[in-house]
Amino acid sequence: MPPAYLHHFFPVHGTAAFPPTDRIRPRGTFAVQVRLLGEHPWRRALDREERLERAIQARAPLDRRRPDVVVSVLVDEERSYVGISRPALNLSPWIGGAWPFPADRERINRAELKLLEALETFRIRLQPGWNALDLGSGTGGWARILLQSGLSVTAVDPRPLELEHPRLLHHALPAEGCLREVEGPFDLITNDMSARPQDSAPLMVQYAAHLRPGGHAVMTVKLGALDKPRVLDHTLRILRSAYRIPRIRQLYYNRSDLTVWLRKSGQ
Repeated sequence: MPPAYLHHFFPVHGTAAFPPTDRIRPRGTFAVQVRLLGEHPWRRALDREERLERAIQARAPLDRRRPDVVVSVLVDEERSYVGISRPALNLSPWIGGAWPFPADRERINRAELKLLEALETFRIRLQPGWNALDLGSGTGGWARILLQSGLSVTAVDPRPLELEHPRLLHHALPAEGCLREVEGPFDLITNDMSARPQDSAPLMVQYAAHLRPGGHAVMTVKLGALDKPRVLDHTLRILRSAYRIPRIRQLYYNRSDLTVWLRKSGQ
């Protein structure tokens, strides 16, 4: 399983006091990512990225969203380390692990970005006609994404939803009080509840009975300031009693939380 917290690494092809832009010749479209360590004449990473882009564009086309290669530069107080690699070989297909904001969507909030990034990271392809259960719906951000993808959604949250749709059913109850109210089976369960992992993980185990064999679940594990290794280990042991765990990831839009991809065994 890939590491949960590491977002980017790259091969070092050369070192210099400053990046040798005249020798950087990408094959195909490119993007640049710069990281700074300590004090250095290169003060702001973004300014340096733009300077490098302008210098390299004379030899290759720029594409910040889906580049063929990434020019990675790590600058410390003495020198710069430069490497060129394909994004998928850097642990993430996105520059520096930063998922690109979907340009075709408007009025999107961070909660929605988290789900979109999780679906893309875990390569979960939502299918029109799927039946989804959204635990801890809040104002309806995740439910909105699922509805836009053609799913029918059962939302569970005691608060009012800022959302109405003919394929949306809302149970105004806490998740722990709704186990007998929801009607599955579901193809997907999502959980972005603001709850301690030791509370939300047992709930996910109970709701596994409503997930079809082979179904997906996406869950946010809100670690906060807790003893992260101990709490995460305990949480995963609980979840493994009902699910397989193909991947765990700290998403770019997830701050200190982790997102867990779960699968129910069977076909």
